[in-house]
Amino acid sequence: MIVADARFRSELALCHDRGIPHSRFLSWPELDQDKALAYAAYEADVCKGCGTRAAEWEPEKGGDKHAYAAATSTCPGCQVRGDLERHLSDSGLEVSGRYVVLLPRAEAERRSEQAAERRARREAVTA
Repeated sequence: MIVADARFRSELALCHDRGIPHSRFLSWPELDQDKALAYAAYEADVCKGCGTRAAEWEPEKGGDKHAYAAATSTCPGCQVRGDLERHLSDSGLEVSGRYVVLLPRAEAERRSEQAAERRARREAVTA
C-alpha cells in the first residue's frame, strides 16, 4: 500500500515530520490537506545548505541564474559561542561530550557562582 501510493507516503511523511496522527490529518478539510502537502513538497525542494530551490536558478524553469548574490551575515550568538569553542580547543581544554551553549546572562552568572562555591568547599575540605 505505501509503495504503490505516493500521496499516502506523502501524508505519512508529513504526519511523521510534524508529529501528528494520520487520523487527525485525515480529519482536516481536503483543501487544508492539499495545502499542507504542497508546502511539505515545497520544503523538500529547498536546499538544506543555502535555502534556495534549483528552479529559482534555472531560466528554463522560470528562474534566473543570477537569482541570488552571496553575502556574509554574522550572528552575535554564534560568534560568541564559536569564540569560546576556539578558545577551549586552542587551550587544550576541549573534552569529548562538552558542548558550548548560550545561556541568559543571569543564569550563566548563577551557574558560575555555584561552581565557585563548590570549588571553595572542596578546597576547604582538602586544606
